[in-house]
Amino acid sequence: MKFKLKYIFLFFFLVSCVENIKLINKDNTLKRKPFSSKGFALIYNENLFKEKIIKKKINNREFFVLHSILKPNIYVKIYNPMNSKTIIAKVKYNTSYPIIYNSVITARIAEELELNYENPYIEIVEIKKNDTFIAKKAKTFEEEKNVANKAPVTDININVISSEPEKAKVQIKKNNYIINIGEYYYLDNAKIVKNRITNEANLSNIKIKKLSENKFRVYAGTYSLFNAMKDTYFAISKLGFEQLDVILIN
Repeated sequence: MKFKLKYIFLFFFLVSCVENIKLINKDNTLKRKPFSSKGFALIYNENLFKEKIIKKKINNREFFVLHSILKPNIYVKIYNPMNSKTIIAKVKYNTSYPIIYNSVITARIAEELELNYENPYIEIVEIKKNDTFIAKKAKTFEEEKNVANKAPVTDININVISSEPEKAKVQIKKNNYIINIGEYYYLDNAKIVKNRITNEANLSNIKIKKLSENKFRVYAGTYSLFNAMKDTYFAISKLGFEQLDVILIN
């Protein structure tokens, strides 16, 4: 019975993964769903490259992003839900970085979004090539890029941005976060995932929430600070759960 249950669970897990990645066109061909992710950004500085935490260098004055999934030259919309600020940026390189982050962004982006450096939570969404929105924003991006390139290096500097006076400008709100492990059609499958993580990772804060009649979320939390969730995040990812989303809840 345990053997059959294991493979039934695996089947539904694979089906749910496929549904999240692909959509069906009217002509029955498959198309990829635009990438989107909610989580914490890693704000670039030279030490990250020197210490080999990331493998690519970027200009901290520009609107560039490093990403582990998206390809170079793709445009993305980056949103700060704390103050509703949004910018458009371009993926500079495809590269790896610590799995707890959903992207690497420049200090210029962090400044424009007025991110809280202690909780740099963002939403990042891929902009489709045929989206008319991208045509207008691409021009704005290039104009802003030219202005940034002509500005003195001292105008945009990680040491300035990360200093206490700069942080004081950001209104820090108390927010709660959860680690979204997965959403499942059957409650029994959600319970299997919950029990596995609880037992194998020795975690006590794994929970199940019913979202609808046939949708059950398995999650960890809640957390009020980014640093508080790190250990739990890495413990879950070591079990093979790599597509973890950090979700801001009210």
